Amino acid sequence: MSEHTGILCPEDSLIVTYVDDRKWTFEYPRLEWEILELFHAAIDDWHAGEVVLAEETYRQLVADYPEFIDAHHHLALLLSETGREQKAFQLWQEVVALGLERLPQDFEMGRDLLPWLILENRPFLRAYHALGLGYLERGEAEKSLDIFNNILAMNPGDNQGIRALVVDCNLRLNRPADVLEICSRYHGDGMEQLVYGRVLALYQLGRKAEAEAALSDAVQLLPLVAQELVKNLHRKPHKLHPDYVTYGGADQAYYYWIEQGQYWENTPGAIEFVRLHLGPRDHAPEVVRQAQELPLRQDMVTLLTFVRDNKVVGTQSTGNMPLKAVREVTARFVNPPQLDTTIGDHTYRLRSEEDVWPLYFLHILAEVGDLLAIARARRWRLTPVGERFLDEDPLLQVKFLLVVWWYQVNWLVAYPFQGMGEALPPDLEEATLARLRALPVATRVPFEEFADGLIEETGLTWTAPDSTYATMSLRGSVERMIIHILGTFGAVEREYRAEPLGKGTLRKLNAFEVTPFGKALLDAVATVS
Repeated sequence: MSEHTGILCPEDSLIVTYVDDRKWTFEYPRLEWEILELFHAAIDDWHAGEVVLAEETYRQLVADYPEFIDAHHHLALLLSETGREQKAFQLWQEVVALGLERLPQDFEMGRDLLPWLILENRPFLRAYHALGLGYLERGEAEKSLDIFNNILAMNPGDNQGIRALVVDCNLRLNRPADVLEICSRYHGDGMEQLVYGRVLALYQLGRKAEAEAALSDAVQLLPLVAQELVKNLHRKPHKLHPDYVTYGGADQAYYYWIEQGQYWENTPGAIEFVRLHLGPRDHAPEVVRQAQELPLRQDMVTLLTFVRDNKVVGTQSTGNMPLKAVREVTARFVNPPQLDTTIGDHTYRLRSEEDVWPLYFLHILAEVGDLLAIARARRWRLTPVGERFLDEDPLLQVKFLLVVWWYQVNWLVAYPFQGMGEALPPDLEEATLARLRALPVATRVPFEEFADGLIEETGLTWTAPDSTYATMSLRGSVERMIIHILGTFGAVEREYRAEPLGKGTLRKLNAFEVTPFGKALLDAVATVS
């Protein structure tokens, strides 16, 4: 079990003795109570911000008592936190080598134990853990895995959560079968890395039915992790405590994504698998029918297939669709828009794709949602995401498009007036979603009352110097960016009134109501909020 170590200490100052039932313990004969008090005082100094004083004490302790593994370990922690990671890593290498060197010749990994419950074993187990993390940070997952497997062999009760790191290493090394082995060894464990690591490993192995069952169990136990996996944007929760993670909380889900999300992203179809599982399984036939028949969805399919089947080259100046293609594709829409306008004897012909909002809106959703690759003077191309979109269930297609609008598109594109400023309030999307979901379905809501409440809550502001029409303009922004867009998605029904304007009338939004279809869509948006 021994290897050369750079730390030299008297042979009898650090020994490993047999306890019973293959259990062993480290012993430190020279570390009297006064020495341990000095060590704990250094820890208090460090926590109080006296870093230099703490480091001096640690260094004096390891100089006088080189067998003092915990002092070496805490010195390495301090070095790491103060930007001296390489020195910390070297110290962990040396102190772990010292501990391994002192294991008896007949100590056998997988048979003999260094239980965490024996307090004297903890310094070595902590240092060995830190060394494994050091190798992992350096991209040496194979070495990390060897260390973590050794720790589990010596302390199978795993009070340190090493089993989660074994899952991490095996996912990095593309060994899903080994992930399942560790999950089976700790069957019923509630650590998120194991709960969801088992799902991912089964999916990678093509065992879809088992993965579906495992995912059902995972969602029942830790639903927020699944919801975090399918988000388009992963925002740090407002309240993160530096010293603990809330089991089942948003912080746990967020940290899981930060640490493990790469493995899900790198597994084709895995995140979509979770998203489909989270989607309602028993939508009313009317909801499914509305998704199938929604003109917006049908027009998006038309646009994507048109680009797939035809050579569309973006314009030199903007990358937009050329006018010939605009006329061809919009003619295939469910409700073809009017492209030219005749006033009197003069006909004003189409000048740009941006003049055709139904098409330009689809362009924005497709480009931002990564359904189409668009560039100046380059051919528009259907992306792999776009290809999958065409094969998806209609309801999922509609949900996807609304999520793209809600979280990825700048809403000002629907109301591009200078008085709105350069950016919207940061909480506008979340506040709007909360207010809409709180409304009873199929119940008439006065528009101006809704708009004024949202404007006040979010601080939506008209920034133009002339504020004469500020209220009207801000209400107009809510109508165009929110209610009109939701109407396009079939999520709301709108009621208008006619107001006198000169010799004619002005059509003005009077009220709206959230439809059952809209409720299903808004709930879907909330799952990725």
